[in-house]
This record gives sequence, C-alpha cells and structure tokens, in this order.
Amino acid sequence: DQVAKSIGENRELIELISSNPDNIDYGEMIHVDTDGRSGITTVTDRGVESLLEFLADVRTWEGGIRQFLA
Repeated sequence: DQVAKSIGENRELIELISSNPDNIDYGEMIHVDTDGRSGITTVTDRGVESLLEFLADVRTWEGGIRQFLA
C-alpha cells in the first residue's frame, strides 16, 4: 500500500504486477521481519524504479494497462 501511494498508482495493480517475479528485478522485492513472528513484503528503492519502468513500458503497448490485465 505504501509503495502504491508513494508512486501514485493503484494498490491492486501494484500487487498484481509484483506477484509475477518476471515483472520486477530479481532481489528487489524483500521480506522484512517486523516482530519476530511475521513481517511484510516490500520493495527496495531499485524495486520502485523497476515498477515505474515496467508501468511506463506497459503504457506504450497497444491497449496499455488493459492489455496487460487481459
């Protein structure tokens, strides 16, 4: 949610993109332990750049985001 807000994108779209490891650079999505029992999955600064690059590329496709979602 934080990443989506920081780049002005829809949270569900960011979750969908990041659910496929081919869409984000290897090692840029990390799990952070928050309390010893659980944690959160987030992206590094380079991961945010990777998401932005991916979105920019998708938006050049004929059909754009809708084509990606199809």
